[in-house]
Amino acid sequence: MIESVEFIAHKLLGLICHQDPSIVLVVQGHPLPLCPRCTSMHTGFFIFILSMCLISDEFRLKLARINPFVVLLLISVTGIEWILANYHLFSSSTVSRLLTGFCTGTGIGLLLIIYQARQSIYFMTTLTRRIVILSGICLLFILFMLVDPIQYFWLNLTLLLSNIVFINFLIVVTTFILRAQGMIRNLTYTLQ
Repeated sequence: MIESVEFIAHKLLGLICHQDPSIVLVVQGHPLPLCPRCTSMHTGFFIFILSMCLISDEFRLKLARINPFVVLLLISVTGIEWILANYHLFSSSTVSRLLTGFCTGTGIGLLLIIYQARQSIYFMTTLTRRIVILSGICLLFILFMLVDPIQYFWLNLTLLLSNIVFINFLIVVTTFILRAQGMIRNLTYTLQ
C-alpha cells in the first residue's frame, strides 16, 4: 500500500514538476515527488496564504498596496538564478533552489492577495480562515497518525507535499471562481 501511495503521488505531482533525479531530495532512500525548487515554491505559497489567514483584514489590505517591483523581484528571483546557473555564472545548489523557490512562492502568494484586493474578492472571510487553519491542523494530525513518523518520514513528506499542492490549487481555483461570480453579478446588474 505504501508503494502505491508513493507511486500515485509521483505520477500526479509529475504533472507539475520535472522530477529530475539528479536534483530531487532523497529522504530515507526515497525521492520526494517534487524537486527542491517546486517543493519550496509550493511551501512558500502555502505558508504565505496560511499566514494571511492569521492577520487582520486591515494589514492584508495594506500589504496589497506593496510596490509591484517587490513582487516582481520575489517572483523573478528563481528565473534569475536558473538563467545564471544555465550560463555557468552561478552554481545552483539544493539550498539556492530551496531559497529562491520559497521567495517565488511567497511572491506568487502576495500577487494573489494583491489581485484579490484589487478585484474586491473577499476570499479570506472568517469562515474560510477557520477552514484553512482547521484543515491544516487535521492534515498534520492525520499524516502523523497514519504511519510511524520516524520510519516513514519520507511518506509523511510526500503526503504533506501532495496535500499542499492540492490546497494551493484549490485556493487559486476558488479565487477565479469568485472573480467569475463577481463578473456575472456585475453583468446581471448592468443588464437590469
